[in-house]
Amino acid sequence: MTTVTFDVSYGTRAVPLRLPYLSVRRRRAARAAVPAPTADPIAAARARATAAALADRDAALDRALALRAGAGV
Repeated sequence: MTTVTFDVSYGTRAVPLRLPYLSVRRRRAARAAVPAPTADPIAAARARATAAALADRDAALDRALALRAGAGV
């Protein structure tokens, strides 16, 4: 388990607040099993587009969490 540290204002000074970050529990789109190719090319294209959209969403979420944690990715 990884901890993410945020600086929280407490009165006049910033106090580090450490929160657990359970990244291992998130299901990655890249690791998710893509359904076996079907005879229908439209269904296969839809499955590839869905997998790509999920991968893009996970990447955007990772960037947002990294920026929020101050990693500056």
